[in-house]
Amino acid sequence: MTEKLGIPAFPLQLAKRNKTIICSLGFGLESIKSMRWTVPTVQYYASMMSMDALLLPMIDCKLSIARSAASAKIALIHQLLQVYDRVIWLDADRLITDPSKDIRKELNPLIPLQMVGHMIQGKSIPDAGVLIVHKLPESFEILQDSWNLGEFNGDNYLQHIGFINEKWNCSNDFHTAKPVILNGSSPRFSEDLLKAGYKLFLNRIMPQ
Repeated sequence: MTEKLGIPAFPLQLAKRNKTIICSLGFGLESIKSMRWTVPTVQYYASMMSMDALLLPMIDCKLSIARSAASAKIALIHQLLQVYDRVIWLDADRLITDPSKDIRKELNPLIPLQMVGHMIQGKSIPDAGVLIVHKLPESFEILQDSWNLGEFNGDNYLQHIGFINEKWNCSNDFHTAKPVILNGSSPRFSEDLLKAGYKLFLNRIMPQ
């Protein structure tokens, strides 16, 4: 771990109601466009699963505490983890297609970080687009180290990562992969993909 520089407090107030919170920040045009489709699915999921939710499109907003979108992510998770037992981060382009599945049933609260690992050339590559962080000392150390480095890189912390099923951050053809959470930017941003995922979400909550 690198020398501590101190993570500044994220400038927000939040009324805690549950032990778990889902959070997301949208920086840039594509992220904010994505949140038009993703935010309703995440809010619905949070309400169904008794989780708190904080989903903010950062429109014309610059954070004085953060050097980049990556560092804002670290600061937000760090702040929330002081209050919540578990923080679930979703990139702004992640859309929940099946809100009936409880991700907590696949998690281990004794593992600091959990996420999907995509198999590439026989190696599991961490994808922090969906990142679950449990309130453990190691988690705070990793966030501190990531802040010092300017970004979170899962390859640096493999010994603290537990991998979960790819359906929780699916980058494949969702017609065959049956995702619970869909990556709307795989391999690149696609509003058509997000629209299709949102239609699947609506069909799941309001079957014809």
